[in-house]
Amino acid sequence: MIQPIVVVRFLACALGLVLSNNILAKELNSKEFGPYIVYFNALPTEFLTPEIAERHRITRSRNRILLNIVVKTKEKTLEIATPAEVKAQVKNLLGQITTAEVRPVHEGSAIYYLAEFNVAHRELLHFTLEIKPSASRETFVVKFAQDFYTR
Repeated sequence: MIQPIVVVRFLACALGLVLSNNILAKELNSKEFGPYIVYFNALPTEFLTPEIAERHRITRSRNRILLNIVVKTKEKTLEIATPAEVKAQVKNLLGQITTAEVRPVHEGSAIYYLAEFNVAHRELLHFTLEIKPSASRETFVVKFAQDFYTR
């Protein structure tokens, strides 16, 4: 059985790999809304180990991407995992919109929100995330775009 800390470390490494190739990483991987911080990234599911993919029911493929979202609340010098309602849509250059099932994953005190999308080689996808932290009356919107190279 894979320990939760292994999953946390893997997702952190995956996030680092994706962001290390992105010159705008600081601007693209998180967004603050008052006391809330939303972290997000998207990566090909083939980057996941078979064990991680199986554990979280993720289809490994070069033509599928995993959207990973984390919502935290800032409290003094800490960031606390925050339950939220999360919705995700992706739009391609043809204007086709896909809404994904976003599922929460609870591991220890961490909460991840995961969604999967299909992607083609050299495809630019525009993501729209709607996040409503459980203690908030507001819904926050995060938009970002990312190119995917699947070959």
